[in-house]
Amino acid sequence: MKNIVLIGMPAGDRAAVGKAVAGALRLPFFDTDAMVEKEEGRPRAQILRENGAPYLREAESRCARAAAGRSGAVISAGGGVVLSHGDMAALRRSGLVFFLDRSGLKPPAGQEKTPDSGGEQQLGVRQYRRCADVTLTGGTVLELAETIQTVMEMQGDEP
Repeated sequence: MKNIVLIGMPAGDRAAVGKAVAGALRLPFFDTDAMVEKEEGRPRAQILRENGAPYLREAESRCARAAAGRSGAVISAGGGVVLSHGDMAALRRSGLVFFLDRSGLKPPAGQEKTPDSGGEQQLGVRQYRRCADVTLTGGTVLELAETIQTVMEMQGDEP
């Protein structure tokens, strides 16, 4: 089975949608942001502050490629993954890429701007759309998860 890869801007519900899809389809779930933090032993904001953006992007790249090496998984890819053509190519080869376009929604309080979101915020929605096979807008976490399941079924790729 192909991977289900979720991309989107910070505070875009990638992890929540990914967990819902993985639970419904009984697939393993990988959150590359969480993978970075586990690998580094500290939060991404601290990595950025102490080591800078290039170091953080390198850690993100390692984790994105590791996740892309899986099969039959749901992957929530960090917001900055679209900055790397190589990482996006690996993720696209591994599965179907869904852009969760939450640009029209107000982010939760306190998440209007995250300390590590500078690069991805500058990209804008167009970059994410260019990297995606499918763009989904609006909807609740569960509605988005159901739509992703339907798309995978239509692709003939379900567990």
